[in-house]
Amino acid sequence: MLTRMFKYLFIVCVAFAALVLVLNFTYSKDIELPDTASGKHVLVNGVKLRVHQVGTGPDVLFVHGSIGSLEDFETVLPLLKGYRVTLFDRIGHGYSDMPAESANIASNAKYTAALIKTLQLKNVIVVGHSYGGSVALKMAIEQTPNIKALVLIAPASKPDETRAIEHLFENKFYGLGLLRILRPFIAEDMLRDGLLNSLKPNLENVPDNFVETRLSLWNNSGTLYTRTQQTAVVTNELSDMQSQYASIKLPTTILLGEEETHEDIYVGSQELSVAIPGAQLRLITGAGHYLQYKDPEAVSTAIKQIK
Repeated sequence: MLTRMFKYLFIVCVAFAALVLVLNFTYSKDIELPDTASGKHVLVNGVKLRVHQVGTGPDVLFVHGSIGSLEDFETVLPLLKGYRVTLFDRIGHGYSDMPAESANIASNAKYTAALIKTLQLKNVIVVGHSYGGSVALKMAIEQTPNIKALVLIAPASKPDETRAIEHLFENKFYGLGLLRILRPFIAEDMLRDGLLNSLKPNLENVPDNFVETRLSLWNNSGTLYTRTQQTAVVTNELSDMQSQYASIKLPTTILLGEEETHEDIYVGSQELSVAIPGAQLRLITGAGHYLQYKDPEAVSTAIKQIK
């Protein structure tokens, strides 16, 4: 009886493993732009990125967090008349495709630098939110051409603990397949809880449809897999980058909400302002992680003060 039970269990395990592998290597991220979405696809290093560009004047490039999309700067955009503003969905996010290589700070910096070159942006003010701040810092460390200054919104600059589950889902052989199986059962609640925590105490400052709109953009296997790739290695990457912040020569403004809920970002932003020569730290009263919704003028002012 036990022998037969173990036999059936073995068959089930093999079938499950085979299903995971099939789902892992047959996934194709849907990046088709709906009529309601702004922007268009631009081919960058062989990968289609969704890009939205408006206005004329000095170049400003926004880099969103993780998870995020170009919509995350909707409150600041109307305040930047007289600038050419470029927003895009980072690799694997929103309506951008996933590259063959892993998505981490280094690869994000590479594709962002390539986007600057592809669009022929000049003397760019790079505005990075959260993980987008990490990407902006990496480009500054690497002295990416045509960057004039940094404006960092609640930047992720200090290493934090990585959960073991991130390494499980990040695995290139079965992680994506496992995510495709489990996503319908766990993803929405996890995303909603994480987003609501990041919006504290500024939930009243975001549009009524903010949470549901973001869930519809984020709750797909490709975006979730991209996020796990980033999170699994971000601790090591930021640890390596910390010792290089002093080498950054670009004018840098750091915006930090006084009510920031992520301790690593709150403490890290203060340490970063000391590490980067001449960096300015501005605390935004009553703001949390998404401070661009609480005080978009603080972001636009930081940009406009760069000469």
